[in-house]
Amino acid sequence: MKDTIDLKTIAQILLDKIVWIIVSAVVVGALSYAYSAFLITPTYTSFAKMHVQGMNNNMESDSVSTGEVSIRLRIVPVYKEKLNSNDYRASLYKALLEDGVEIPASAAVKINVSTNQEVTDVLYISVNTTDPELSYLICNKITEITPDIVAPMYIGYTLAKLDSARMPVTPASPDVRTNTILGVLIGIVLSCGIIILIYLLDNTIKESDRVTETTKLRFMGEIPDMNDTFKGGYTYYKYSEHVFDGKGGRQ
Repeated sequence: MKDTIDLKTIAQILLDKIVWIIVSAVVVGALSYAYSAFLITPTYTSFAKMHVQGMNNNMESDSVSTGEVSIRLRIVPVYKEKLNSNDYRASLYKALLEDGVEIPASAAVKINVSTNQEVTDVLYISVNTTDPELSYLICNKITEITPDIVAPMYIGYTLAKLDSARMPVTPASPDVRTNTILGVLIGIVLSCGIIILIYLLDNTIKESDRVTETTKLRFMGEIPDMNDTFKGGYTYYKYSEHVFDGKGGRQ
């Protein structure tokens, strides 16, 4: 195994195998595209926003006191936990079933409720399923039933709809384009790595300079490749006969 390798050698090795690198990139990229486009079931995400609202607030005033802000900061985490609870999910699915919306196991429903450090009194809701209409119906139902469910938790406060759910029109995943590009890059990296590894593991000597360098002995000569046209092999003499009117050998 070779101990060292410089950048110039690496560049030359990869340049000599550029065709294999391109082929590997195309093959892996094509496989990645086919897998993403035809084998992965697409999923769709619907989004909505809800915010803490004081039911006794003066609706004509946009100002909120410092004490009110403090209360909302304490309420939001509790509401978030409520929407993530099993009891809440059971109420949600029951309400959907009453509306005639059945959720098949294949829908792979994922409901996420999160907060934002910059907007502390807002809950961000996302629903991801394999059906765009189902994602919308679930997300919309959350914004409908949540105010009544959380209202008894803190007297005078509830969650109100800030941004309505919408029907997703494009899949949230998979990202076919990104996956294809990643496949091409992986093909390039893998092929380059394999080519360099094979070179490092190759202990055969291919240049006369390496003989002297490895054995510390003077190089005396080499046995020509009999199929080499230009280094004295059999093919060289056949080539010479053709070029020099039937007289083989060096002219």
